[in-house]
Amino acid sequence: MKTSSVPLYFPDGIPESVQRIVDPDQIHKLVAVGLKGMEDDWSRLGKRADEVTRGVRPWWKRLFGDSLEVDVAHVMNALYRPMKTWPGNLTAEQKDDLNIIRYLRQYVAADNYRLTSVQRAHPPGEDEMAKAFKMLAKDARPVADRVEDVFQKMITDVGEDIEPLCEAVYGEECPPGEGERVAMADVRDLVRIGRFPSMTPTGTRVMKTLWTAIHR
Repeated sequence: MKTSSVPLYFPDGIPESVQRIVDPDQIHKLVAVGLKGMEDDWSRLGKRADEVTRGVRPWWKRLFGDSLEVDVAHVMNALYRPMKTWPGNLTAEQKDDLNIIRYLRQYVAADNYRLTSVQRAHPPGEDEMAKAFKMLAKDARPVADRVEDVFQKMITDVGEDIEPLCEAVYGEECPPGEGERVAMADVRDLVRIGRFPSMTPTGTRVMKTLWTAIHR
């Protein structure tokens, strides 16, 4: 809603990117709808992310075996600790993938596997943890790729819907393909502001993490 008074936090006027959230134009509304639909698709990937992070994978037993008695809770707990505490053998891309799936799984599971006193007393070795994270990252890659594919498809679809509206909103026609750039710029503004009104907190975390990965 527009206001005639001087904005408290913007004495020089509300920036255009912020104003479009307060008083969205048709293009911003299309992006908001696109983001909501995208999140619906992302939420369906939550189960896959949960299976990866919980060790419901064939490699878990091959890697650790029964004799090592490594509880998956140790890896889960480590995954939800600050990234700077993760094993140092991970690439930036692998960290991005793991960061995406640890938020993505929150669509279906809220816990982060707090360790019991018994589990804390028997931690796996550093080498075992490093191997586990490498394998987790390998399994996370296809899931993270799918998250990005869904995002890119949303940008393409919304871009096609935007182009016929360019003249009414901007006063000039959009050339072919310009709609995608407009949609991407709108998402960039939302990332900068830190707000995605049409998305849940989980979706917002996944979106911010994906954006960082794409533009690293």
